[in-house]
Amino acid sequence: MPKQGHADEVPFAPKSILVPVDFSERSLAGFKAAKHLARRFHSKVTLLFVDEWTPAELDQDLGRGANRELLRRYDENTRARLEALAGGHPGTTTKVIEGGAKEELRRLTREGLFDCVVMGTHGHGGLWRFLLGSVAHSTLYASEIPVLTVHAAPPAPWPERILIPVKFTRHSDVALRCALSLAEAFRAKASLLHVLKNGDSAFDDSHALMEHCESLLGAERMARLGWAIESGDPAATILKVAERDRFDLIVLAAHRKTFWKGFHLGMTAERVLLHSDVPVLSIPTDTRIEDRESSFLLRGIRKAHEAIG
Repeated sequence: MPKQGHADEVPFAPKSILVPVDFSERSLAGFKAAKHLARRFHSKVTLLFVDEWTPAELDQDLGRGANRELLRRYDENTRARLEALAGGHPGTTTKVIEGGAKEELRRLTREGLFDCVVMGTHGHGGLWRFLLGSVAHSTLYASEIPVLTVHAAPPAPWPERILIPVKFTRHSDVALRCALSLAEAFRAKASLLHVLKNGDSAFDDSHALMEHCESLLGAERMARLGWAIESGDPAATILKVAERDRFDLIVLAAHRKTFWKGFHLGMTAERVLLHSDVPVLSIPTDTRIEDRESSFLLRGIRKAHEAIG
């Protein structure tokens, strides 16, 4: 059985939050969500703008004569807008870098300077969803730190009701501990959801779930949680429960699995991330986390891994 965790361990307490922005409404929603976290955890926030408009492209489109002046004005305007956005929010800094957004975000999430990414996601074709190859989707695949995705600014107070899908796996246990620490920090109501597989017994699973989570969290913390067991397709059930019971945050394990030469997310996490109208906090749980020592949050996640044996 997993070892019981200590109540004073804080697997999720971000101190440095990265927020990519492109000045769209949805990216600004990410900044608003980040401010909720920053106020609670006294975090530093970095607003990041990735400039993908290269001088070579300007030369081709506008000619060399206009290149330098236009680029200078564009850069000044971008920095001024970032500074204006950050103004009035203590602990918020700005950063402008050149390059591909996907590549730069992957690099930044692996350098150990940040311990959480908050992203507003964009709609395509009138429907809000990720598309394979989008910046948000690419970041979720590659990130070694938690990623919070939102498509609208959450109203204050937030979060108030947190849905935590759970399974009897190490990866789920790590996400559970992180979610519970977040719920306790915000005094939010946290509820566990276990989705039955075909042929599983609701009675057997409910008893096993209670025993498993109590051994992981302790009886006192377990008593404060809501919990439910439902049958059906896991992703569809998570989305249905989140909407039906008006949860305002889903926290799940984004376990990456080896696929040919790279990684892909588990099917359930993938579908929830694609279709959720509720903000989703994805906790990375692949084995590379255990090799990182540069972030307070990553050390906390590692402690959670060790605590559950």
